[in-house]
Amino acid sequence: MKLVSGSDNFRFLFTELVDNEPVLFVYASETNTWLSVKARGDSGSFPRGNQRESDYIFLNVVNGPYESLVVAVSLKSGAQPIVVRPRFYREREEEQQQLTVGFSWGNVIDRLYVYGDGHMLIIKSNGVGDADTGARMLNGIELWGLGLNGRQWEYNSEVPCKLMEQIKKPYRVIMGCLERREGVIRAVLLSNFEGLWDIIWVCYDTGRCSWNWIPVPGCKMKGLNMAGIAFSSGLTL
Repeated sequence: MKLVSGSDNFRFLFTELVDNEPVLFVYASETNTWLSVKARGDSGSFPRGNQRESDYIFLNVVNGPYESLVVAVSLKSGAQPIVVRPRFYREREEEQQQLTVGFSWGNVIDRLYVYGDGHMLIIKSNGVGDADTGARMLNGIELWGLGLNGRQWEYNSEVPCKLMEQIKKPYRVIMGCLERREGVIRAVLLSNFEGLWDIIWVCYDTGRCSWNWIPVPGCKMKGLNMAGIAFSSGLTL
């Protein structure tokens, strides 16, 4: 889902599979109307370079550990959305890693995939302590982006080891979100360990190729409802 706001109006966009075909739904506040448009397959007109960020937004329809379905939507009115299916290739020796998308719970998940705005984070972890507790420890965060033709995910960067030492914490449950705006990719991870929720906020400047950690004051929030509210509406990336 995406909200595109103007000076006195806004558009709300999301995509769904209808009859196994990706369809874009758009609400325009200016006319108080809904519009639905079928996305077309990539025919060589996939946006490239700076055009991606300035003229397009990217909506994820289906996310999997090896292949995704992404719709590129032009901010120019009347343009038909473009659908691409980027694939993710891992080295053969890593194929046995346990994977999950969007949300991780328990001690058997090695990698969590988080998607947004044409990018993907891979959250890597390993088990710690007693296996019965299901505790895991963050040990790496990779950033990937859509390739030039949109047909595969390409490696961009990884959080430096020194910074990982500052932000890594044990968890039993973790989820995340990310967005790209004005050349900066912002990611938030919300984790839970022994009933306490914690927030990790990191940014990647694509122009400077540098990572930054934004400390979030500890609020010691407990309970699933409080965490859900804080994560969904209490943060502006």
